[in-house]
Amino acid sequence: TPIAPGAEPLIQRSRQSGLAVVVYLHAELGTLRARINSGPSAHRPSLSGKPIADELAGLLSARSAVYERICDLTIQVERDDSPDGVAERIERRLRESRKE
Repeated sequence: TPIAPGAEPLIQRSRQSGLAVVVYLHAELGTLRARINSGPSAHRPSLSGKPIADELAGLLSARSAVYERICDLTIQVERDDSPDGVAERIERRLRESRKE
């Protein structure tokens, strides 16, 4: 993950050399909460002992600045977005950025 010790410089070097493109799939806290409280994630255990909603807010707060700093592209995702729809948006945005 980008927050692992030493990961950020490695990711930055890979981006600068053209070996990697980093896409940040950004979701609002409400979207993340809805997703984690439904489907297969509904029974996800807390990693910190805090309620999942609190844990999620803390993780988002701690990680979002790093994600924003290292990404080449940010894609806003919503609760009902399908994986295929998100992939199409990523592909379109990457094609557009290469034309510039």
